[in-house]
Amino acid sequence: MTVDGDLLTITVDLSKEFGPSSSGKTIIIASTEGNVTIPEREEKIGLNVYRTEEVTQAHPVRGVPGARRGTRVQAKVAGCCRY
Repeated sequence: MTVDGDLLTITVDLSKEFGPSSSGKTIIIASTEGNVTIPEREEKIGLNVYRTEEVTQAHPVRGVPGARRGTRVQAKVAGCCRY
């Protein structure tokens, strides 16, 4: 995420998948996991990028032992989130 004057530019790698949503109805591509402040601005942004598709067992599921919890944290929009 970059700011140039009054223009905010967000870049998301749409080839990434970070597992299913908590409901299991969508596949998460990127998320700020809530609202975050835009760098050096007062405005905030909340972003979720997801794809609706049937979730398979190949994706880790929240609450399942051995699931790769924390992978989603690394899926955040570049420069805008807690890592």
